[in-house]
Amino acid sequence: MSLNHRVRPATASVCCATGVGARRQDATMSDTQTDRPAIAFGDVVLDTDDPPRLAEFYAELLGWGIIRRDDDWWSIHNAERSGPKMSFQLALDHRPPSWPDNTVPQQFHLDLDVPRADLSRSVAYAQSLGATMADNSRSEETFVVLLDPSGHPFCLCAI
Repeated sequence: MSLNHRVRPATASVCCATGVGARRQDATMSDTQTDRPAIAFGDVVLDTDDPPRLAEFYAELLGWGIIRRDDDWWSIHNAERSGPKMSFQLALDHRPPSWPDNTVPQQFHLDLDVPRADLSRSVAYAQSLGATMADNSRSEETFVVLLDPSGHPFCLCAI
């Protein structure tokens, strides 16, 4: 399964999420908001100009296995396939971060898994917490790109 958002310039990284759940009982929810969808942390995605090399490095470093090999997207996961995965997205103009001076900031994005039926509700919930819509010209019906309150992109991805 290849998604258009998978090949991006390094400056246009994106992220993903899931939906269903219990109503929050704190000041961040207004009376007009719906119940919080079940949103799960699914994937940490690093931009790179060489997805196979970075996937192999982290697979070896963490003792994880490679579970996906595409030209523009590689993923690794632990042996139990529990918890979040780690993926490596081709970014044709990738520039490594210059940490700690931040001339070139660190680069990553979150993919948050969402039940397919709850994608719209999950987007609305994220917006109710302060997320804004990003440029979704490359989005598909299976994911939506948003910006968190600090401007970091992330995707809500239908599973």
